[in-house]
Amino acid sequence: MNRPRGPFRQRELRARTRIVLTAADQFISSLQNFALVILTARAVSAREFGAFALVNVIVILLVGLVRAGIGEPILLGYSARTASEIRRVAPIGMTLTLATGLLIGGLTCGIAMIVPDPLHQPLLAMGVCVPGLVLLDFQRFLAIAWKRPVTLVGLDSAWVVVWIVVLVVAKPTTAYGEILAWGLSGSAVAVVMTGAKPIELASLARASRAWWRDLRRSATSLVAEFVTLNSSNQVSTLLVTGFLGYTATGGLRAAQNLLSPVSTIGNAMRIAVVPEVIRAGGSTTKRGARVLLGGTLAAALIAGGASAAFLSLPASAGRQLLGATWHNAHPLLLASGIRGVFFALTLRGTMALRADLRLPTLAWTRGVSAVVLTVVVAAFAATTDVRTTAWAFVGFAVFQWLLFEAAARRPARSTDDDPARPTRHAARG
Repeated sequence: MNRPRGPFRQRELRARTRIVLTAADQFISSLQNFALVILTARAVSAREFGAFALVNVIVILLVGLVRAGIGEPILLGYSARTASEIRRVAPIGMTLTLATGLLIGGLTCGIAMIVPDPLHQPLLAMGVCVPGLVLLDFQRFLAIAWKRPVTLVGLDSAWVVVWIVVLVVAKPTTAYGEILAWGLSGSAVAVVMTGAKPIELASLARASRAWWRDLRRSATSLVAEFVTLNSSNQVSTLLVTGFLGYTATGGLRAAQNLLSPVSTIGNAMRIAVVPEVIRAGGSTTKRGARVLLGGTLAAALIAGGASAAFLSLPASAGRQLLGATWHNAHPLLLASGIRGVFFALTLRGTMALRADLRLPTLAWTRGVSAVVLTVVVAAFAATTDVRTTAWAFVGFAVFQWLLFEAAARRPARSTDDDPARPTRHAARG
């Protein structure tokens, strides 16, 4: 799919409407991920849920890596460009995304065949689903670059509908079944809605050359930023698992997923607000600064409110929500909530660097943050219990907020200059 068509094609909407619809789509996506966590937590034991949580974060890392290398460079670099330029780059992104997804999916399935349970089956299921999920993810980013948020909402809504039908018909009762139902539903939507075709080696070679020529500089910085961010997060998860066990990992992940509205705001700012700020001239404009600050404060309020709501839940309601995992997650909710507030405050700095296309500075700052996180978690997980480790995450979140605020306020460095960056112009409406 090079351009939205059929029932999801629409006229260009006003900037505010595009932001609202894209944010609404992120809410749908967040609810879907939240539902996957809840359904799996209720269907399996605490140890099996810990294995699922570990596999889930690994696959999030793989899908996000493809996004950082292909989808997000197109989103940031082409949001302010003409339709003909986007039409030229769309097939390049499609071909590379599908090829990379198939490679990652095959490697994941291969690794799954040599690891024991409880990791074997969830990892195998995720490997099967990865190609379709990265394909659908690219189409979502392309719809935003096209200024077609109705297409975006249509894709994710169709995924939810298909998933519900599969759940009703198949009634999965294991982590393996839950992941397959979720991932294959999204894959089916990706294939049907985007008209995916087999990859030819010639077209793959042409797409690779075009990516190297047009996108590699921004992609390099975004991949470096993503790898350092998520590798440190996943390494911290592995450290917690290694020192404290699967049960501790499941409790931490469950507590963090209960506060998923914060991640929703962060994702909405990255894929909805940032392109509009780019079109408006950057974060230093009055309008851009106001939008970024408003989103940051909203995320912080949501984090605090969600934390307070879940902390006040009776134990019976918590067990209904998370099953046996609630016992491990509840003591960690306060620390996770405070961590979420500071994560939200960090968004202003990270999104300002993105909107101003200061991607090398973004990557460098994230690298410093990643090193500090890894050291902190390793020190506390090896010497204390899971509750103390959760509060160590809070201390890191405060440090990260201050670090990115300082980076965003510093003048742009010469390494931030990118001759390939698009010409910015104010968005109409």
